Amino acid sequence: MHFFRRADARELLNLEVSGPPYRSTKKHTVGDVKKLLIMAICSLCQLLGNNLDCNIEDAKNVKTYSIQVIGDRLTLFAVSLVEKRKYLAVELASCVIPFAFDAITCYMKIFNFFAVIRSEFVKQKELQKKIRSFIPTDKCSENLREWLHLPDDDISLVTEEDMDKIFMM
Repeated sequence: MHFFRRADARELLNLEVSGPPYRSTKKHTVGDVKKLLIMAICSLCQLLGNNLDCNIEDAKNVKTYSIQVIGDRLTLFAVSLVEKRKYLAVELASCVIPFAFDAITCYMKIFNFFAVIRSEFVKQKELQKKIRSFIPTDKCSENLREWLHLPDDDISLVTEEDMDKIFMM
C-alpha cells in the first residue's frame, strides 16, 4: 500500500503486511522486507532526482518512510542517502497491535508510533521547501547525480566496519 501527497503525487509512506497476525513465514517476511527497502530507495531516488542541484548535506537528510507489519508488530523505518551510492535504513518506532483488552497499555505505544510519523513528516516538509528553493553556486563541489543509485534485485547488508564509519560522520 502506498500513501501519496495530494499536491504532487509523491510517495510519502509505503506499507507492507506480511500475512495474518498469527501465521507469517520467514521466507515471505524477508522477501517483503527486501521489497519494501527497494521501494523506499526508489522513492528516495525519485524525490532527489527532481532536485539534482541541491546541497548534498540537505539531500542526506531527505528520507522516505515505510511501515512493515509482521504478525502483530508495526515497525516504522526511514531510508536516507548516507554516502555515494549507499543508503541507510533506520528503525524509528515499533509497537504491538493489541488484540485483547488486557493489552490496552499497548495503545500508548501506538499513539507514540503515529506521533513519530507526524513529527518526521513535518521535518521533511520543511526540508523539501529548502531543497526546492536551493540556488546552486560554483562552490558546489559534488553532484547529487553521482550519489544516487537504484538497487539491483538483491540488497547487500552493511558490515559492522561500515556502520562505524557511517555513525562517525
